[in-house]
Amino acid sequence: MNLWPANCTAVKIGKTTAGIVSKGECQSGQPGTLWIIRRELSGDLSRQYRFSTESHLEQAGKPAQWTQRVETINRFIGPCEDVARKAVPNSIKRPEGAWAILGFALVFVLQLMAFVGLIYATYRGMAWLSLRLGRRAYERAVVANITVDEAGAATIPVLATFTGVRGLPWWYAVASNNAKPLLVIEPGGIRFRVVCERERRYGEIECVDVRQGRGTVNLNFTFHGSLLNFTANLGAVPLAAHVLSLLPQSVPLSTRALAVKAISV
Repeated sequence: MNLWPANCTAVKIGKTTAGIVSKGECQSGQPGTLWIIRRELSGDLSRQYRFSTESHLEQAGKPAQWTQRVETINRFIGPCEDVARKAVPNSIKRPEGAWAILGFALVFVLQLMAFVGLIYATYRGMAWLSLRLGRRAYERAVVANITVDEAGAATIPVLATFTGVRGLPWWYAVASNNAKPLLVIEPGGIRFRVVCERERRYGEIECVDVRQGRGTVNLNFTFHGSLLNFTANLGAVPLAAHVLSLLPQSVPLSTRALAVKAISV
């Protein structure tokens, strides 16, 4: 409606009862002659639009001469799909993004729950297995399971063995063995295994102490001139009392060890 040739002067677009109308006055090649162009756009509620263009010549002192009239009727179907998609306001697009975020969050929560469930199942399974193996070991920690060979060496059914450091808390260990621990009371000394199998004569033993904790009854051996000590977890007081009774009278015992040994009397 606002596109005119270069030599035309357009009148401001006006409104009518049917639509809008525009008019332009253009200079022709002849002096005193104007080329008048009138455009009108009208439509109804069915989205059908009528566009008409008419033009005529006006000369001074002469009647107007119609030169051309064109009228077209168009029906508005709508913008192309890509244009319509681009024209959708952001407020309408937000729900789609919100659903995507919600879906991502739901998947993340489900994956997190599955991971936590796996960790919990692994923890419970390991705890159950450890408890079951520990229960079997505690069932063996009885005096009846001590074996004595022909040389008089008594193999004690210990639960675990440890190597500690003199002066540090008794529960601190630099090495431990609960897979294949060993404690043997021999006629001339003790034989044990934490990392590797070792022997100590009774004269090398400085003191034997008893330390108890939850589910543990430990015999702690310290040796003359050694920074490291040896600890055996027997798991039960009666077994610890019997092992202390197997040691010669020359082996020094702590007050706690003497109290436990008295149980076997």
